[in-house]
Amino acid sequence: MTRSGDSSVILFLITVITHLAFFPPMYLYYKRGYFFELSVSIFGFVASFMYHTCEDLDMIIFLSERQWHRLDNIGVITTLGILDIFVARLTNKVIESLCKYSIVFFTIIIQQKHPWDVRLTVAPIILFILIPVVNHCFVNRYLPSVNIHYFLVGLGILGVAIACFVKGLDDEDPYRLFHGLWHFFGGISVTFFLQMFDSPTNSKSGFKSSSSFFRNK
Repeated sequence: MTRSGDSSVILFLITVITHLAFFPPMYLYYKRGYFFELSVSIFGFVASFMYHTCEDLDMIIFLSERQWHRLDNIGVITTLGILDIFVARLTNKVIESLCKYSIVFFTIIIQQKHPWDVRLTVAPIILFILIPVVNHCFVNRYLPSVNIHYFLVGLGILGVAIACFVKGLDDEDPYRLFHGLWHFFGGISVTFFLQMFDSPTNSKSGFKSSSSFFRNK
């Protein structure tokens, strides 16, 4: 619901503009043939956009604001989880597929328990982050070669996105601007992360030592 004193038009414009950052990652998924990842990203985009639109304009569009909000939570968690699978560079495609599908179903079950419990949002995100950590450090036991420019820029922008997310939790966030910037910078950071590997698939020619983790092109 729109807060007293906030213009619905301005809120909606901020929603539209900040959600534009979701398109580059979706394009990269499409261009590289990652159609499952693309589908998850589209779902996340639609759920987020519809939730904020219903909130901004105080209306129901097929589902209520609260129902879209629940789907938005699922979309955010699954989108981040799918990104973790991409970063994990799993060489076994069967395991990779099982992980991707499991992330979606696991997230739905967890969010069904209590979508407004922050612990049930943070816990699966942390769990999914462990997938690339375990794969690189304990399974493959080497770190893949990455483009240092894309990695560092993506990491820096992600830091800005997280700061905006925290700031956006403040009820006094004017026109939910910082929450919108969380979407905007989050989308940009994912765009850089998706381009940080030299090849679309992993190989065991990756560098073995941590000193070789970063490599300039």
